[in-house]
Amino acid sequence: MTLFLQEHLQERLRSELEETTVRSAIASIALIVIYQVSAVSFLGFNLYHIAISTALILSYVCRLALKKLSNLSNKEWLFVHLIVIMSHSTFWSLTLLEIATMDLVSPELHIVTYLVFAGLIAAASYTLSISKYDFFAFVLPILGTQIVVIFQSFDYLTLKISSVLMILLFFNFLIHQRRRMEKSWIEQRTKNFEMQNIVDAVPGGLSVLKGYNYHLVNKYMRQATPANVQLIGNPIGSAWNDNPQFTSRIREFISSKERRLQYETELSAMGEVRTYLVTAVKSFNDETIISIIDIEEVKQIEREMNAQKIKLQQSAKMAALGEMASGLAHEINNPVAIISGRAQQLILATKKEMATKEVLLKGLLDINTTAERINRIVKGLRSFAHDTTNEPLLPHPLKDIVEDTLTFCEAKLRNNGIDLSYSIPDNLEILCVPTQISQVILNALNNSHDAIAHEETNKWIRITAEQKEDSIRISITDSGKGIIPDIRDKLMQPFFTTKEVGKGTGLGLSISKGIINAHKGQIFFNYDNTENTELVIVLPLPQQQNLNSIS
Repeated sequence: MTLFLQEHLQERLRSELEETTVRSAIASIALIVIYQVSAVSFLGFNLYHIAISTALILSYVCRLALKKLSNLSNKEWLFVHLIVIMSHSTFWSLTLLEIATMDLVSPELHIVTYLVFAGLIAAASYTLSISKYDFFAFVLPILGTQIVVIFQSFDYLTLKISSVLMILLFFNFLIHQRRRMEKSWIEQRTKNFEMQNIVDAVPGGLSVLKGYNYHLVNKYMRQATPANVQLIGNPIGSAWNDNPQFTSRIREFISSKERRLQYETELSAMGEVRTYLVTAVKSFNDETIISIIDIEEVKQIEREMNAQKIKLQQSAKMAALGEMASGLAHEINNPVAIISGRAQQLILATKKEMATKEVLLKGLLDINTTAERINRIVKGLRSFAHDTTNEPLLPHPLKDIVEDTLTFCEAKLRNNGIDLSYSIPDNLEILCVPTQISQVILNALNNSHDAIAHEETNKWIRITAEQKEDSIRISITDSGKGIIPDIRDKLMQPFFTTKEVGKGTGLGLSISKGIINAHKGQIFFNYDNTENTELVIVLPLPQQQNLNSIS
């Protein structure tokens, strides 16, 4: 047995002896009074008997006072307890010996003596069973005294020997029972000790409630509780009394028919407010097991990862836009040149007084139409660039999203000789964040452009959409020759790219997959189309998506 376990057993022994002291002392004092009253009745008033009885009572009072000696170590306390037990035994032995040496002792008093002796063993049975030192210190003197009483009381040697043998057999029975009870007590306390160690090793609070009161708590719970608060036996809320929501929620769970509860909450423990994962499970015998695991670091990592994910997504978005920057500049420069040219024509016509009302109106309408085109491009850029992290999913026409996206890349595709066409029904709507879907489409168009731009002829990209039973299928197909089998499993992985160094981030498809997953959709390459490269996006219909969200 390890030294630590021995110290634990000493602590438990002291604790249990302290708990039984009051009952044992009161029972013994009652026996003293009964015995003294009987002795006075049969033998008359005897000052010596009264003195011994008074000393006995005082020794039990001293035993009661042991509970106050909290400053003593367990070993010191048990030694003092042993001394007090020896004083009990000594005074009882003196009392019995005095009776045995008197000439005139009535048979009735002998009967009372044996009854008191049996009562003493019964009153001290628990103490004697778990502490062998207390057992021998108490029983041996009384046993010897009983043998003396037998030899003084009986005339026949055979009767004396048989009585002594009966006493010894009874004593042997007590030893056997004591050893068995001590072994059982040690085994039980050892199991409890090992179980407590396991419970204490849990990285968080763990407690067992009986009804609404704490029955068992681990080390974390004890440390998280103010030093002046005793948890065991007290109602739920003693440890986390600064969070009434926690207490009320656990109480509601206990009184409900639910078997399991799990949720995240913020609790104050050890002077700090942190995020915890609370799990409550109902067991047998009206018991509820509650675990409170600190997940503050996990939540912090999640927050940091989400922040990085948002930054990464924004960077990828701007990278995709940057790849089309030359085309965008051309898309803006052309309308600006048109506006400038039309304005100069109108100025010149006005100076020469050749500008009729019809000429001015037509020129201004051309300028306004061209300005609206520039405004549409700038508005689309502003919308595409802004953060959409917390935007809700709302119904939007798919055709509008595709057309807005094409304003960013039509010029570049056209300048590289790529024929772009699309066929989107006017009535198709998807529940989405438009900018995010636009980012997915733009990334796909960028990939198609890079894959086929080097070809000399027959370069094209087709965008189509159709409604299936409960979804909308969007296909982006280009004139590429498909994807080789060796890299198909890697395409959606972060940082994987087949582009030249410095040309691609390898994040486009990975981020696109995350966006489509957030929209409860799917994105994949259709490898059944062996002639060309086809990227497929499947999104649920708005009604079906609402049902999925509810479920």
